[in-house]
Amino acid sequence: MRMATAFGELAAIALSNGRTRDELKKSEERFRAVVQTASDAIINIDREGMITFWNEAATEIFGYDLNEIFGRSITCLLPERFRKAHTDGITRFLKTGQSKIIGTTVEMAALRRNGEEFPVGLSLSEWKLGEEICFTGIIRDISIQKQMERDLRTSMDSLEDKVRERTAELSEINEILNQKIEERRKAEETLETERQRLFSVLDEIPASIHLLADDHTIRFANRYFRTQFGDYTQAPCYQIKQGNDTPCNSCRTFDVFRTGEPNELEDWYADGQLYRIYNYPFKDVDGSDLILQLGIDITKQKEAENDLRESEERFKVLVNSMNDTVFTLNNDKRIKEVYGRGLEKIGYQINEVIGKRINQIFGDIDNPIHLQAIKKVFAGNNDVYEWQIETSPYGKRYIQNSMAPIYDESGSIEGLVGVARDITLQKTLEQQLIQTEKLMAVAQMSAMIAHEFRNALTSLRMILELQMESVTITKSEKKALTVALDSVSHMEGIITELVDFSRPSPMTFSTVDISHLIEESILLIKPHCAKYKVNLEENLAENIPVLRADPIRLKETFVNILLNAVQALSSGNQDNRQKKVQIESEQLTVEKNLKNEPGNSGAPANGSAGSSNHMIKKGTACVRITVSDNGSGIAEKNLKHIFDPFFTTKIGGTGLGMHIVHRTVQAHGGIIRIKNLQPGGTKIAIYLPIKGHH
Repeated sequence: MRMATAFGELAAIALSNGRTRDELKKSEERFRAVVQTASDAIINIDREGMITFWNEAATEIFGYDLNEIFGRSITCLLPERFRKAHTDGITRFLKTGQSKIIGTTVEMAALRRNGEEFPVGLSLSEWKLGEEICFTGIIRDISIQKQMERDLRTSMDSLEDKVRERTAELSEINEILNQKIEERRKAEETLETERQRLFSVLDEIPASIHLLADDHTIRFANRYFRTQFGDYTQAPCYQIKQGNDTPCNSCRTFDVFRTGEPNELEDWYADGQLYRIYNYPFKDVDGSDLILQLGIDITKQKEAENDLRESEERFKVLVNSMNDTVFTLNNDKRIKEVYGRGLEKIGYQINEVIGKRINQIFGDIDNPIHLQAIKKVFAGNNDVYEWQIETSPYGKRYIQNSMAPIYDESGSIEGLVGVARDITLQKTLEQQLIQTEKLMAVAQMSAMIAHEFRNALTSLRMILELQMESVTITKSEKKALTVALDSVSHMEGIITELVDFSRPSPMTFSTVDISHLIEESILLIKPHCAKYKVNLEENLAENIPVLRADPIRLKETFVNILLNAVQALSSGNQDNRQKKVQIESEQLTVEKNLKNEPGNSGAPANGSAGSSNHMIKKGTACVRITVSDNGSGIAEKNLKHIFDPFFTTKIGGTGLGMHIVHRTVQAHGGIIRIKNLQPGGTKIAIYLPIKGHH
């Protein structure tokens, strides 16, 4: 209808506005494209009823093409019985301007080219072309629609007949059903009453209870469940309890549907609590299978258990990382528990002592002191005592035991707890402190003596030198004065060593060529080699880097060690071989931690001022200088004292030279090690770090 009106308006506007021919042509092309693609027939007629426009859809519906229908009367499309009414309608409209069908859609019969009559829907509108009145009709073929209406009407009539037939049959059935329904209703009411009574009881239980169907819906939940998880009717169980959007991959609860057997598990729910869950097979009132699930919140219980377990683990880790030994004895005086690493240091493993008494472990020698202490503790007193034990490979160890009673809930003593601590280092440090205090006193005395002797020797030297210059001195007197001056020089050397020992001057570090220092030291030693007929061999590496060192102190160290080696050969060697001293240098990376080890490294065993805990770590780049001789070596009993102050086996020696050597090497961050060679001789090795020391 709207399209028909639009068609007329377009034509009227195009003429009345006097558009240009081009504009009219474009407008006509656009309009023609619209109407030619329409699925309904669009037909224009003039006031005489003659056809003036005919689209392609009209050709499809009526069977006429445009050439044979153009200019013919519209009545050729109407059955004979409607043609007069159509003509009268147009005449009446032209006279009165009134029409019953213009502006509406009506259903009527139409006629195809082949004479077939068929139903159509017609929308009719009128429009003016100048002063001329024209009409546009849009016609739709409704044959299929009408056929469907007829088929539907036939079906409805048949259905009504069948309904009437069945109604009579159902009336009898309905009476029977009503009776059965009433009986069932009463049974269900009774069952529901019992059900509600059960649910009321379940509501009072302080645990999560619900009924679960195999489609993941929850059929019932008690008050505890509703309080924890909210409305259970709006979502499946996995969303309510687990917070998931899909069912769980492996649901232990659903195993009950498969096996028909109850099960038990623990699981975390969406409320953040851990539940111990009991699942039981359950039959609903309609006989369908459900699962009755009881969930008990065990979060706090588990937290307490975990806290206790973690506390126990922390305690075990703590005490097992201690160098001490923590132990307990039961009421039978047997060892019940042992923790810590201290036991290993005295040569025992934990499994060797569990369940044993003290005398079974340490023997009867130390047993009295242990039994006396244990007896005191079981009498309700704490006790602390010290004892010694010979171990392999650690030698003698000093142990301090601290013990206290353990009380049960009734207040009775059920055992004791003790801590055994290795105090060997403490004892050693105490001895070292005593030795250090002695050395300090000696150093003070040495400084005082050196000062007084140096003044006296200075005066004596001046007198002797003046006598040597006398013109009246005899040859024998001059020889005696020379011996006296040599003795004065020897005494001055001893005083210099005493001063270095008592008040060592600070190191002065600079960049030093170690190889050059060694060469200078060798030049100073060669006269002594010639004196004692010792062959001095050199094997010095060419790639030795420069170091930060005190050149004067380091050269004194090399000279001292070389001189000792040469003097060790002054009386020959064991098998009259060629007397030989060898000095070598090389750059290397240490393959293991190096430290002063009593007995073979030169560290004093008595903790004297020369001892040190200094260590060169594995992987450190070092310069190693070694001096060896093929003499008779050093007695094993003296080897561990070689760096102690005032220790000497050499006639006329002070025992300070090697002590000062050891101190100088340590001041450079180095390590000095000494050992005997086979079949005879001694080897001293000095390790000096290349970097990291100033």
